[in-house]
Amino acid sequence: VVSLPLIPTIVETSLRETMRLYGDKIWKQYGFTSGMNVSKDWYSTEHTGIHTGASLIMVENHRTSFVWDLYMKNRYVERGCQLAGLYTDEEWKEIKGEKE
Repeated sequence: VVSLPLIPTIVETSLRETMRLYGDKIWKQYGFTSGMNVSKDWYSTEHTGIHTGASLIMVENHRTSFVWDLYMKNRYVERGCQLAGLYTDEEWKEIKGEKE
């Protein structure tokens, strides 16, 4: 689920198939359980907040880009990206929605 914004088609297809095959074993009151191992016929009955939280954040990021947009406004993130050489000045302006 956390890869949804990066590879949406693959994740959506995978989630649908996983739910079709194992949904009754991995989907509980709070959503997906914390894990499964099909080859050992083991399915967690618990939820782990860190997994659920990350999933919720990435689903919202996929839907609206809110998380990404907010994160990229942080001056420390901007500086880190610049120092790492991740984006050209033109690419950074586009990411931030700035016009030439």
